[in-house]
Amino acid sequence: MRFEIRALLLFFGADTVATQFNTHFAEFYGWFEDGLDYYLAMEYFPHGTLLDYFRASPVPVPEPDAILMVTQILEGVSIIHENNYAHLDLKPSVGYLSRARI
Repeated sequence: MRFEIRALLLFFGADTVATQFNTHFAEFYGWFEDGLDYYLAMEYFPHGTLLDYFRASPVPVPEPDAILMVTQILEGVSIIHENNYAHLDLKPSVGYLSRARI
């Protein structure tokens, strides 16, 4: 977990990286530990995850929406990679929606 916290501090602390990072990722407010666990304080997304969106959609995701989602995810992954990190857990349940509709 310390590795992840260092990465979050890097991405949200450096001005040039933070500007790019904040447009594609949940905001990181801070963290604490109690001796057993680490707790992260991050932005809340009331519309849920991409997985929630997919499950609630009665029809397949319209192609323009899918293109927009994939583009945004790939832009975010590109920012991570440009800073010599890798996201090792990409899946719909860790992608959050900032709006009810894409």
